[in-house]
Amino acid sequence: MLTTAMKVISMALFPKACLRLGRIALALLIASPVLLASSAFAADEVFTVANVPVDATAATAAQARERALQEGQRRAFQHLLQRLTPASERGRLPQPSDTVIADLVRDFEIAGEKTSTVRYIAALTVRFQPDDIRALLHQSGVPFSETPSKPVLVLPIVESSQGQVLSETTDWYAAWAKFVPGDGLVPFILPGNADEVAAVIPPNQASAANQRVLTDLANRSGAGSVLVAVAREHPGANGQVAADVSAVRFGAGVGEETFVAPFAPQAGDSTPTAALDRAVIATTGQIEESWKKSSLLRFDSSLRSIAARVPLGDMGALVAVERGLDGLAPIRRVDILRIGRDEAEIRLSFIGDEDQLKLLLAQRDLSLRSDGAGYVLTPAGKLPGAAR
Repeated sequence: MLTTAMKVISMALFPKACLRLGRIALALLIASPVLLASSAFAADEVFTVANVPVDATAATAAQARERALQEGQRRAFQHLLQRLTPASERGRLPQPSDTVIADLVRDFEIAGEKTSTVRYIAALTVRFQPDDIRALLHQSGVPFSETPSKPVLVLPIVESSQGQVLSETTDWYAAWAKFVPGDGLVPFILPGNADEVAAVIPPNQASAANQRVLTDLANRSGAGSVLVAVAREHPGANGQVAADVSAVRFGAGVGEETFVAPFAPQAGDSTPTAALDRAVIATTGQIEESWKKSSLLRFDSSLRSIAARVPLGDMGALVAVERGLDGLAPIRRVDILRIGRDEAEIRLSFIGDEDQLKLLLAQRDLSLRSDGAGYVLTPAGKLPGAAR
């Protein structure tokens, strides 16, 4: 069970950032209650682990169920910590007792329940208490990230002597489809119609030379970046598939990231294309690690603050700003400094640096930029005064 001291730490470290815009916010609440209610960003998904299989046997069905639920909660807890922390920190992760883990659980759901007189089988979805998990990691001195990235649009391209192919019928595309969207902080998506994408951007042109076109494609898909994943397949042992993979990621604020590695069949592979599955897991894992490192909460840094103007001409824009700031991990406090006819001025108090803050705001579709007179905070793509 969490100690009182730990809960105090949790409250001190993670106050809920809340934007209050006086009469304007009240007017918005009256004018568009449905929009406000449905726009809140839910952090609960980050702290939820779904579809954890459990299978336990004991002297009685009741004992088997109790054991399965206990084991399932521990496995969900371990999976959650791996989701939030970099691989370099795995050796320092806390190992609480089953009783403490049970106290960290907010609630859980059971699906596919099957029982016999001595056996219990099911799948659990476990929701953890966010503040308690944060406090546990912080008290253990383990850095972590909890801000989801915008999705990555994956273009799985197969290269052979006949050229390059982007098609939903390839084994490489199928390997990615098994993983999408993933359950980490970086969701992955595939093109809705690979043939249409290939017609607009031929696979042999999906390169840095067409980065602007690829970025536009990502924006239309609701993604923040594009991963051009090229697999050069060749026969492995016993008719299995091996591949040399070269994956390049493009996107605004991402720069360019490249991942290159060979993947060969291994003893015990259950399918001919198991090497392709490992290639997907390795590639997505590297992107996950890169994102965690760039979005780690920096508790060792001092609290900083900046003032930013928020244009008020567009009611939808103001709601988007309020929604985007709510619950954003590094922000400790939001204060209203001034409310004018055309704009409000707020002060953001945060941990970390301004570059990281801009990066994390961008995942909420918010843009923080300087216009020469100070900072301006708007929904991404909105220009101050564009909608009046």
